[in-house]
Amino acid sequence: MWLWIQLGTVAVSVLVSFYLGFRVAGAFRLQGVRKAVLVAAFLGIGPVTFVGVKTIAYTPACWSFAVAVLLAMVSSAAILGVGRALLLRRSRGDKAHAGDDAEGEEAVADEGRRDALIQLGTTTALGVGVGVGGYSVVFAPSDYDVVELPLPIAGLSPALDGYQIAQLSDIHFGTHVGEPERRAMVELVARIRPDMVVLTGDLVDHDPAHVPELGRLIRDLSSLGLRDGVVAIPGNHDHYTGVDEVLRACRHGGARVLRNDGVIVEDAFALLGVDYGAHADFARAIREVDSVHPRILLAHDPMFFPEVRGQVAAQLSGHTHGGQLAPFGVSPADLFLPYVRGLYVEEGSQLYVNRGFGTAVAPARIGCPPELTRVTLVAV
Repeated sequence: MWLWIQLGTVAVSVLVSFYLGFRVAGAFRLQGVRKAVLVAAFLGIGPVTFVGVKTIAYTPACWSFAVAVLLAMVSSAAILGVGRALLLRRSRGDKAHAGDDAEGEEAVADEGRRDALIQLGTTTALGVGVGVGGYSVVFAPSDYDVVELPLPIAGLSPALDGYQIAQLSDIHFGTHVGEPERRAMVELVARIRPDMVVLTGDLVDHDPAHVPELGRLIRDLSSLGLRDGVVAIPGNHDHYTGVDEVLRACRHGGARVLRNDGVIVEDAFALLGVDYGAHADFARAIREVDSVHPRILLAHDPMFFPEVRGQVAAQLSGHTHGGQLAPFGVSPADLFLPYVRGLYVEEGSQLYVNRGFGTAVAPARIGCPPELTRVTLVAV
């Protein structure tokens, strides 16, 4: 899977580089050797940067730079493509008008002025692309968003109406997520003062060396004096890291781990948690908490929802990062997955998909800020 992602990224960067090279050369009317040099330069900026960083200088800073470059080029190409399409549409309209009008020659824009506008538009597109790429890597991953989610729970005791759960998901402690993000999470939770914090998987990216950072986070959260503490479940990346080691750090930090298990919270609702993928066992989690209380399920993968909808009041998930790169709120994940971000209601059950706090693969976000969800239970 990872190999295909890398090959796909290289292929996209090659195509985008060629497109940008030819479009820029055309805008400035470059021909022959100059055109070839410019296209080669774009190839050097795009795919060569990516491949070089992966094979020669794979450090966090270099990888972030390569991702920023690729996002800048893709953004520039998209803006140029849209601009060119609009320009061609307008040109066709002008030509049609000129054909109907005996004085159509006067309606044709001055060639020099037209070239100047094209060059200005091309330069602007490149500048905006660089801005998008830089912002998505440098600033967007720390543009934290606290999402308010009122969650109606049928059968919830009125005594717990207004009970608050802070959900953190997909932290991915590792190369690009560390001390600054840990401090930010603790500060955000301390600010909203929930009754409980739930961590819904992918707590460590893949390297066991970063497990102690997770332990420090949970100790800090536990020290806030939350009414019902911290609860954690594993995700797929925790299995890549070593799930037993990750969950051991959670327990030692003071969290309660729900791995196909459950707990009754204040004699008002059953909080269930399942493992990831083939390791998930909802039936076992129910057996561990045999009660008539309304059920709230923690499941890392939102695709677990079809298995339990109609049997739980709500499921809290993560995994998708909301698409992570979602300009204008749309990501490639929306084409393939039924649950990507936000709230879904099916068969009387609710699913909420958290956008995640960290990043994976690309240390960048576009149109999809990192999230802490403040879930407020509403008795109905």
